Parts: sequence; C-alpha cells; structure tokens
Amino acid sequence: MSNAIIIGFDTEFVRVSDMANRILSYQYAVKTSGGMTTGIVYTKGPDIRDRMTLAELVVTAIEHAKQEGVIGRRWPTEVLATAHFTRADLASFKDFKELRTHFDNVRNSYATLTTPHTVSPYDSGRHQRRISIRLYDTIALAPNKASLEAIGNLLGLPKINLPDGAIEKMDELLETDKELFERYAIRDAEITALYLWEMLGFAEEHLSAEQVPVTLGSLAVRLLQRTWQSEEIDAHQTLGQQNVREHSYNPRTRRMNARARTPSLTAVAEHTQLATEAFHGGRNEAYMFGLTEPGFWWDVDLSGAYSTAMAAIRVPDWQNLKITTDIKDFAVDALGIARVKFRFPEDTQFPCLPVRYDGGLMFPLEGESYCASPELALAKEMGAEVAIQYGVHIPWLNDQRPFELFSRQVREQRKSLPKGSVFEQIWKEIGNSVYGKLAQGLREKNVYDNRSEESRRLTPSPITQPYLAAYITSLVRATLSEMIARVPTDKVVVSATTDGFITNQPYDKIDVSGPICTFFADQAERLNNSRSIIEVKHVVPQVLCMRTRGQLTVGLLDETMPVLQAKAGVQVNRKIQQHGSRRYETTLADKRYGYSEDDLKESKFIDRAENDYLLELFFNRKAGMTITRRSLTSMRKLAANHTDLVMEESEVGLSLEFDWKRELFDPVVRTAGQVLNGQNYKTISLSSRPFLNRDTFMSARALSSSWRRSHQLKTEADWKNWIEFRKRDDLAITSGHRGRGTLLQQAIREYLRRYTNAENGYAGGKYKYLAQELTKAGYQITETDLKNAKRAKVSSIDWSTEGDADIQAFIRIFDTVAKANRVKSPV
Repeated sequence: MSNAIIIGFDTEFVRVSDMANRILSYQYAVKTSGGMTTGIVYTKGPDIRDRMTLAELVVTAIEHAKQEGVIGRRWPTEVLATAHFTRADLASFKDFKELRTHFDNVRNSYATLTTPHTVSPYDSGRHQRRISIRLYDTIALAPNKASLEAIGNLLGLPKINLPDGAIEKMDELLETDKELFERYAIRDAEITALYLWEMLGFAEEHLSAEQVPVTLGSLAVRLLQRTWQSEEIDAHQTLGQQNVREHSYNPRTRRMNARARTPSLTAVAEHTQLATEAFHGGRNEAYMFGLTEPGFWWDVDLSGAYSTAMAAIRVPDWQNLKITTDIKDFAVDALGIARVKFRFPEDTQFPCLPVRYDGGLMFPLEGESYCASPELALAKEMGAEVAIQYGVHIPWLNDQRPFELFSRQVREQRKSLPKGSVFEQIWKEIGNSVYGKLAQGLREKNVYDNRSEESRRLTPSPITQPYLAAYITSLVRATLSEMIARVPTDKVVVSATTDGFITNQPYDKIDVSGPICTFFADQAERLNNSRSIIEVKHVVPQVLCMRTRGQLTVGLLDETMPVLQAKAGVQVNRKIQQHGSRRYETTLADKRYGYSEDDLKESKFIDRAENDYLLELFFNRKAGMTITRRSLTSMRKLAANHTDLVMEESEVGLSLEFDWKRELFDPVVRTAGQVLNGQNYKTISLSSRPFLNRDTFMSARALSSSWRRSHQLKTEADWKNWIEFRKRDDLAITSGHRGRGTLLQQAIREYLRRYTNAENGYAGGKYKYLAQELTKAGYQITETDLKNAKRAKVSSIDWSTEGDADIQAFIRIFDTVAKANRVKSPV
C-alpha cells in the first residue's frame, strides 16, 4: 500500500443534446503515502477535439503530485485510477472509443478485472512514459451501492452545497462563482481517491494483499477463503471440488505449460443440472388485489435470512452421495435435492412447492417441482402427497459449519467498529455478499463484454455451488411459507417478498412454533445467541396491494413512521431540487398533496409524496396508459452510437394490474382511508386462492394479458366483464367457437334460433308477439332479430347449465313468454 498511487477523477458537464454533453472540466485527486493533492483542468471548447484523453489527465495529475511532493522523483509505472460510476466519467474522454475496449464490464460500469490498460504518453518535457492503469469504480466497492455523498459522509468529506438548480446548470455556476464550482467539482475526486485508499488499507490488513478486488462481492469471497484456510476447513471438500493439474504443449515456446483447475467431483457433476434446476429465488407473490380493511398491518422480515440459512450448512460428504426416492431422506436439516410430483389438499391456502415459469415462481396445488429438502419437509407437514421422481441425498461429513464461522467473524468485526462507520458498513455488506457468490452463474444470464463488444454468459464465482445455493434458498422460502401457512384464517396475508410478508396478524402473535421455524431459530441462536427470527419493518393503517412487489401505504399512523412502499417497477416522474447539503428528488405533484419546500428537505416527506403520487396514479389509471421511464445510456449503446452518457426517456405501458400468480375471487368495494387531492377513492378488492396447476395459471395469465389491453380491474362491472371474458374463452374451448358479444347476447341469439327452428320443443311462429313480450321484459328483441336467428349456426353449448345468473333469468322469462304464446315449451 505504501507504494500505491491513486488518482481519483471526475468530470463536470452540461447536456447540450439528446446524445451529447459539453465537458466543462476534469478534476483529479492524487493520493499516496506522501499525502494528497488536487487539481482541475478546463476544456477549451464544446467539441470532442477540445476534450482530454485519459492518459493526458493521468500525466497532468502525476506531474502536479510530483511538484507537490506527493509523488517521489521517479516516474510511476502503475497507477490506480478511480471514479464513482466510471460509465459516466470514462465516456467524457476524447479517446473513449478506444478506452472502452481496454476495461471490463463490472456491474454495468467500467473497471479492470483482467489486463490493465497501458498507455505511453509524453510528459511536459516531451519524455515518453509507459504507465499501466488499473481502473476501479467506487460504486462496486461501496456498501449497498452507496452514493458518493454517502461515502463522503462516512469518510468525513461531505459534498459541497450548491444552490437550488445549479447541478443542471454547471456552466452558469462556473461563470458566476468559479470558486464554488471548483470546490464542488474537486470534492468528488477527493472522495473517490480517499475511499480507494482506505479500501487498500483494508485489503492489506485482512488479506495481506497490495491490491483490493474490484467489488465487495469478490472481496467477500477472498475473506471467506482466508477464513477457511485459517480454520483448517477444506474448501474443496466443502464445495465438492477436486484439484486437477493439466499440461498442454505451447508450440511458440516449445514447452509444456501446467495449469491448475478445480472442477467438480464426478459424483457432484453428475447431478449438477438437477441441483441447478432446484435453485430458485425468493417467494414473491401478491395474495390479494386492492385495498385492505383499515386497521394495523405489519410488514415483517426474517431477520438475517440468508446468513442464518447459511449457518445450517455443514461440510458435505460428497463421496457418499446417494440416489434416493425415499421422502425420509429429505428432512429439513438434510442436504437433499429432488424432482417431485405433488398434490396439496384442496383447502390449502398457501402451497409451498415452487414451480418455475418464464417469469419466475408460482405455487400451485399440484404439479412437478425441483426443490431442496426444507420445502419437501414442509410439504409433508402440510399434508401434501409427495412422490420423489428422482432425488439425491448428501450426508454431512462432520459438524464443522464453514459459513457460520465466517458469519461469526463478520459479526465480531462489526461489533468492534462504531455503528454506521465506513468499515462497519463494509463488513455488513461483505457478510451479505457470500450467498450471492454461491449462486453466481447458475441461471443463464448474458452480460455485455466491453473488450470483445459481444455478449457473453456470466461466469461462476470461485465458490459457486448449486447444491448449497438451492438448500439455502429453500430453507428461507420454507421458513417464510410455514409462517404464512400458520396465519389464522380470520387474518389476512397481503403479499410475500423474498424474506418477508405483510399481514394484519400482530407480529408478536405470528406462529413460529412449527418444525421449520424451530430449526431456523436454532441456527439463529447459534449465530446470534438469540432465537428471535422476526423483524418488524413497517406498521401502517391500510395497504393497497396491486401486484407482486407492488404495495403502498394508505393513511398515516404516525409522522415518525416510514411508509411501506413497493413501486411495482414504476418510476415516478421527478424533478431535481437542491436543499442544503443534499439533493432531494421530489414528485411533480408534491404541492398537490400539501407538502411544503421545508417538508421536502426530509426524506420521509419525499417518500410520502411519492407514495401519494403512486396511489393517485393507481386509482386514476386507464387501459393503454403509458408512463415515462428514464435510464442512462447503456454500455452497449455507448459503444454502438459513440454517444456521451445522457439520461434517456422512453414511454412504457403502465402495469399496476394484478399479475395472476393466484386466482382472484370474492369481490368487495373498499374506500381508501386517505383523502387524495380532495377525493375519497374506492376500488374493487379481492382475495385469492392458489391455482390448481401450472397450466391453469398460464391460461389465466395469458387471458388477463389480452383483457388488460382494453380494460382495468377497478369496479364490480369490470370484474363481471372479466369473468364473462374468461367464460367465453372456456365456452370457445368446449364448443369450438368464441361467439360474438357477451355471453348473455350469445344465449339470447341461441334461444331465438332454437325457437325459430322449432327445436327443443319450441313450435316457432308468432314472431311479433314474442318480440313484443321479450322487449317488455327488458330484452330489446325485434321481428328482424327472430328472422335472422333462423339462419344462425348451430351451437353445442348447453346454456341451461351455465351458471351466469343473467342467463338463467333470461331462460326463465323466455320459457314463460313461450308458454303465454301458446307454443310448446321445454319441460
């Protein structure tokens, strides 16, 4: 670390077109063991030719640092360059077209994973220098992808305050207050340089490494491996790997080259596809649509869900893996993976076995599932019939708990640091990253490769292990599912999201006595010396549930309490305002909801304003409605179009309708317990039940997609329209045609056809009288309708058994009129 030279850099610019920015300045901060110095370079004009190259900025920064004594007399041959979101700053250099192919794609930004970028610039004395540049993006090393402002606050380097609106008009600020412009601009470079310096010190202390990995996830893997080594845990045994040394002949050097690999053990590899199929994400479902009843609604999470689940993992005995179809081999504490057929009792409200479809997971009453042992154990507890079609069971080799040891280390490190400090937050993120690395690359995911400018599949991490990843996620889902299944029937579960759910069952009365929760609590006690597994996130008076990951707060219990808000992927139309030391993003409709400028200096009011905007958007939505989506220019587009990074806007369809992972029923109309823009909104609200199987789910989902093109589910009339739409589809399947108009209109035409053709006991004739009587009864029938009906096609639908009340009422009236007309009527 003592020899490291870090150059933090940043650019200031203003947008001048849909594809281009005007670069105003480049600023840098050079940090070494000798201190830190900063500087700024202004461009001479608005064109690309007026910009600097990355190499020119590096040379300028080095020469300045040498003058200030921050760098010694010898020219460095390697520097560590860093910025916060390099996708923006790298695109601001004159040579970006070449630069982008010399760095790697790391979380949709630029960094160095493989070969450093080497440049050969001339210094001010016309001496050519050769410098290797290793690039870091501080976003990838920031806990929870923290903003530059948040990192600065952690480091004690707060961002400089700017007047309202100045951030969009930096060219004007440069003209009117150059000193403020420079302080603001340089501070960003200072923060990135100092943060990377701190991270280098962290790596040196905990990894004995002179370089820090480019992401916190990679850092977590290195720390885990180091922990296992110090605790004498066999990493290869834990992960089911073997050491292989391969030799190949290099014709250029005429030598044999040796390369070490760690492929899976043969027994593990044979069933890797099964384990991969059994790996799923979180349980994400909406269990109702519309408004809940007013009251108290708790949003609860499984405390430390994934770190606690990882604590259950012991060292697997892969060599004794066995193939089995015995359900007894799939206990909650057993490492087992299986393909199963299942059927839950008909009255099961929340089946627990996941079935995959192209959009995620659904949980039907029956079907085929790939899953791990915790969910199989829960399914048996819930009374399901489960038949193992093909399964594998791996016994534990010993009681060592490799991930628990690592989690304990993380916990001890966090306890030794001030809460909220930079390294306490980093350790927290490290602890949460390991699970993601166990699952990296299991599901096919393509990423854009800058160097080749082509797509490639995301590669596994050094610790990717599908069996363990499948078990961990299964345990989290099973624990959540058991708690949901035990909510009393007189209470409501609104939705589930990964490791939490919303309910009106008081949090302290949620039943955690089941065998899965008990096992989960055992792991929590081992890890945290506490059996508490529930954490309350929000308490609100009423919930609007739109769809999966789409819930909003209605009303206000207490001004100090945060709103419960999941936006269902909707971006709120925003404007940027500057208040004090922070940038606040506020909705365009803030004043409509009575929020003042002072209110909007507090994030809780911003959240409420946004929540209110989304509520009103839901209640006033219309079929075919679009909203504006804003996104930064993608890396692929930057390469293809040679553009600057700009904020792009596009119109996308608004989707706040139920996503039909479950069957809706029991419609009621409820009123929102909050006045919005002077209105008390009402909407239809429905409960849900599980689909029978995947096929019925896919059918309903496809129909809803078609219906939503011209309809919204807002009123009882909408619900009736939807039910009729589905029945028409069902009738089309059974009768061979869908028919025109509503079901009632089809039934009327059919009975008129039967009458005019003297079928089913009808005698026919006397059209005028029949038309008059039916019209008096409320059915607008003319003689012409009867004449046309005579030529209608024959239908095989048995309308007398159709359950629609309006159709049955018409049949009764029709028969009465037919009898009064002194014609034969069916018995």
